[in-house]
Amino acid sequence: MPCPTGAPAPDRPAAPPTRPPGACADGPPEAAAEETGWPAPGWALYRCERLLGVGGMGRVYLAWDTRLNRRVAVKFLSSDDPECVQRFFREARAQARIDHPHVGKVYEVGEVHGRPYIAMQYIEGQTLSATAAGMSLEQKVLIIRQAAEAVHAAHRMGLIHRDIKPANIMVETNEDGTLIPFVVDFGLVREMGGEALTVSGTSLGTPAFVSPEQALGQAGTVDRRADVYSLGATLYALLAGRPPFEAATPIEALLQAINKEPDSLRLHAPAVPVDLECVVMKCLEKDPRRRYDSARALADELDRFLNGEPIQARPPGLVERIGKRLRKHKAVVAVAGTALVATTVLLALWWQARRDAAEQAELAQRFGQRVEQVEGVLWRAQSLDLHDIRPARAMVRRIMQSIEAEMRERGSVALGPGHSALGRGYLALHDFDRAREHLARAWSMDYRTPEVAFALGSTLGQIYFREEQALNKIQGKTQREARRDEIVRTLRKPACRYLRAGAGLNRDCPEWPEAILAFYEGRLQDALDNAKKAFRRLPWLYEAKVLEGRIWRETGTGHRIAGRYSEAMAAYRRAATAYEAAIRVA
Repeated sequence: MPCPTGAPAPDRPAAPPTRPPGACADGPPEAAAEETGWPAPGWALYRCERLLGVGGMGRVYLAWDTRLNRRVAVKFLSSDDPECVQRFFREARAQARIDHPHVGKVYEVGEVHGRPYIAMQYIEGQTLSATAAGMSLEQKVLIIRQAAEAVHAAHRMGLIHRDIKPANIMVETNEDGTLIPFVVDFGLVREMGGEALTVSGTSLGTPAFVSPEQALGQAGTVDRRADVYSLGATLYALLAGRPPFEAATPIEALLQAINKEPDSLRLHAPAVPVDLECVVMKCLEKDPRRRYDSARALADELDRFLNGEPIQARPPGLVERIGKRLRKHKAVVAVAGTALVATTVLLALWWQARRDAAEQAELAQRFGQRVEQVEGVLWRAQSLDLHDIRPARAMVRRIMQSIEAEMRERGSVALGPGHSALGRGYLALHDFDRAREHLARAWSMDYRTPEVAFALGSTLGQIYFREEQALNKIQGKTQREARRDEIVRTLRKPACRYLRAGAGLNRDCPEWPEAILAFYEGRLQDALDNAKKAFRRLPWLYEAKVLEGRIWRETGTGHRIAGRYSEAMAAYRRAATAYEAAIRVA
């Protein structure tokens, strides 16, 4: 008889117990077995508490371990088919080899009353598919990042999961509200280089989340990148509310996985950031060589996204998009003639690339001139004696509106230069949050000029300063230090990376970017020396005096914490002097 595949997450949850833990039912053990189907009445090793649910392979019970005094999940196989029994124990052995905090633990396997069983860690939660609706975007990404780390641990043991999907990731909620994922159900696991247990004539895995090579039944080509595909498909489903492919039957879903390109994630979830879409779509590449090479690489990429760092994946260019179209319509290509199509494509690409490059360069120059106009207007307004600067700010906003209008008119070729210009404009307006939004968009669109890098680094640094000041409002020391670590990780460190990417930009005053970078990296003396040099070179650069004040303030705080109060007072006085100088210049 064919062996049904199953999941430890029950397909049909059982009714919650109405009795205290420790007994399946009131009365003797025989009554318990009759009520819940517990196949081992009177078993001294584990005592049934309740039926958790019924899956394709059997039943899962919550039980009490009488030796170690802990709750466990006990899974009984419902079939006596030798192949099913072999796969059942194979799942247990595979999962038991993986020591990772996000993989459900297997305690033991055996037989009781002739029924195979696995005793596992009891995960007091629900499947990812059941909990996803209440999660934020960041929580969903973090869950998949942690699941990818767990899958990587399996890969290091030479195991491929082959059935990753939302139903095979359990989610537990800690007392502090933190969500903890567990990858479970290693029933379809395959050892790298070894034979997989398969059902003749079938393709293992869940059709909506299976990789194309699994759908084709190419067991010899299935490696760890098949799990990367399934992790990407799972994240797609979490973000879009539907899997990459939807079909009326499993066979249709498998055919789509083999032949069809998935819809763009943002087609179904427009609010998803472009960078995150790039990560997900890279996982879903048909060719395994174009995916992330490992689950570890995917976890690192998701970590970069969560930390606000540049990702390595990039959206497909024109060549790739045309290539996918050609692969999709092979018959048409064959009729048209391979040589003719290739020549036409190359000519089109060459012409498109030249036209786009020229147009983008022209837009970058024009938008750059408008940004310089913005910066000049604001600088002149701030340099005058105290007066109403609202007219100047209104003029600046009109200039930026003209950039936005031209972006809409010129289309995609204007997006990179346009977002770059808007970001620099908002930076000049000290609207740092909107500056960050536009500069990050420019960067994610591969418009990665030194100007964008320096402006983005400067913006993140300003936001870091703001958030650092807000730390004083947090009462608890533990919460305050946790928040400090967070803003260092998500703001100050990325600021340093972007500033380094923009190094050498300011040829008129190279000391200024060096001063900022040194300050963020904690090299206070280098920062002070370069800030002073920058101010001597550009006496109107009041920001250099502001930075000098911050450096002396941090120096004073270090002295105060160390108990050197006279040195602290001297540093604070120097900070005050630098701030006064900045006010006079500004």
